[in-house]
Amino acid sequence: MPINQNLSPATLRAYTHDWNTFAMWCHRNNLKALPAEPTTVQRFLSEHSGSPATLSRILAAIASAHRVAQQVSPTTHLFVKEALKNRSTGLQPRSRKPILGRQLIAALAFLKEKPIDIRDRAMFLLGFAGALNRSEIVALNLDDITFTRDGAQIRLRKANASAQTILVAFGNKVKTCPVHALGDWLALITETDGPIFRPINKNGDIRSTRLTDVMVNKRLQRILAKSRLNPDEYSSHGLRIGFAETALQANIPREDIAEHGRWQRLPVPNGTRSGRVHPGTKIGL
Repeated sequence: MPINQNLSPATLRAYTHDWNTFAMWCHRNNLKALPAEPTTVQRFLSEHSGSPATLSRILAAIASAHRVAQQVSPTTHLFVKEALKNRSTGLQPRSRKPILGRQLIAALAFLKEKPIDIRDRAMFLLGFAGALNRSEIVALNLDDITFTRDGAQIRLRKANASAQTILVAFGNKVKTCPVHALGDWLALITETDGPIFRPINKNGDIRSTRLTDVMVNKRLQRILAKSRLNPDEYSSHGLRIGFAETALQANIPREDIAEHGRWQRLPVPNGTRSGRVHPGTKIGL
């Protein structure tokens, strides 16, 4: 745990214990503890048997660890506040559902060819095919993308860690191919550097600033609502877990899914792999 040296010895011991409780739970569930997604903390609150007071104390430890690591704390998110409130009143918080490939395709079919539609199509197809969380989506810069004959090489920048590069493969259909969708969006950006995903004003002008993760969530929920899915049941994290669920349904080996999704621990023991297929080619895009 990142340690705040200004804490009293008693508080430090309590925070260390509570942080270890959360970190070990994340490890068992193949989830990232730092930085943690709000949906991860929400799920933790729903599954932990502690009292509301205990859960509040654990949240304080999580927030402290994120502050020391200079990461945005997930404990301030509406999902987390709602989950703690529900535990305090005896209610169980609603967990967010995975967005399966077929559901995403159906939702994106409502998009047209305005700049905002081209951006959203690229953003959500790339987020799904790359098993990206929304912080990774909004952090992407133009120089993080390299197009190859196999698809698009995506460099993911990590705070306090070296960058990772993943391959987002070509889809089987041009209309739902994440690589083609990304190319269509990049063709609208005149700058040669800066963020990839940007706000668009009411006149359809693309701004030079970076889209926020809150905007990503709102846009996705609005699109899902058009396809008659309940937006309250989904968040942008559903793209990441939806990729895993869709790949499992396509019989992609679990170790290949875990490797592509950068999960910290493989859900099954390592074994000899034969006939490996990139997961992105079998997820229905």
